[in-house]
Amino acid sequence: MQPFSPTPAALTDESWPASLVLSSGKIEMHIMSTEAIRNTYWRYDEAEWTKRLALLESSLRPGARLGSPFDLPMTRIDESGLFFAAMEKRLDGGSFRSLRWVANFSPVALAPFNPLIYIAEGISRDGRYFLLVRAGVRNPAVDGLADVDEGPPLEALKARVAAKLAAAPAASFKPSLATFDSIVQSIKLP
Repeated sequence: MQPFSPTPAALTDESWPASLVLSSGKIEMHIMSTEAIRNTYWRYDEAEWTKRLALLESSLRPGARLGSPFDLPMTRIDESGLFFAAMEKRLDGGSFRSLRWVANFSPVALAPFNPLIYIAEGISRDGRYFLLVRAGVRNPAVDGLADVDEGPPLEALKARVAAKLAAAPAASFKPSLATFDSIVQSIKLP
């Protein structure tokens, strides 16, 4: 891949920069140049976008504190915002270092629900490429939760669900988080 000039956002109405995309209906993967992603300010001004990317980069360093998914770049899907995130983990692969978590996105705050969205976002080891992987996963810990009022009751419910997910056996996620983690870790750049 070569640097993009002018930025793809300046050339089209698309919000994504030019990227290599794999979408199978079960998993969606985007690989794009880091230069292009730095110049595409998805729903953020330049300073906010730069701050979010810098937090992702610093979180990817071995031993670094993981950034909150709410402060990283991918906090929106279409018009839906991130409102629940859990199971944060650093993934170290041959070509990419990534952070992954499971999440819910919605235009309004709700109790967590299935399917959760598996998210992994990362930067290649040489710093040239940005990776985004999304897939649907299910876990019985979020089945049948009643909606609660926004504010402290909803925050308490989300904390309880996050704790249940953290304690849940890996095999209770369908498809397995380990399956998606191994896909992310196996991506190899030429």
